[in-house]
Amino acid sequence: MNVTPAIGRRAPPPSPDEAPCVELGAGGGFEPHLTFGGAGFVSRWSHPAYDYRRYDNGEMVHMNAASGWNVDAPMYATVGIGVQKRLGSHLALRADISMGFGISDYGIGCVLMPSIGLSMPIGRYPAAGNVR
Repeated sequence: MNVTPAIGRRAPPPSPDEAPCVELGAGGGFEPHLTFGGAGFVSRWSHPAYDYRRYDNGEMVHMNAASGWNVDAPMYATVGIGVQKRLGSHLALRADISMGFGISDYGIGCVLMPSIGLSMPIGRYPAAGNVR
């Protein structure tokens, strides 16, 4: 245990068997990273046929069934941070939080997008001793 025995004295370094639970940047621990990119939007909508009565003159109006979809290209900038834990030489578990920014007729919009996923590199992750 790394405890300072008296004020003004430095605590001794921890022994190898008292390693911290979370090691940032170490080969076997959690590795921090930054993310950036772009986000788009895909939507699909549909409604069944229905009738309604206009409130101003009482006329019945019939609406036919309809459906459609819309796609926006990835034109919204995103930035974020995260950590990853290697599970093997070809697999890592990642957790990220990204913020997307978009400009519209209503102003500037921001959205937070948390994510958890698996990452598979092209090639393999470097060995723990070769991390720079």
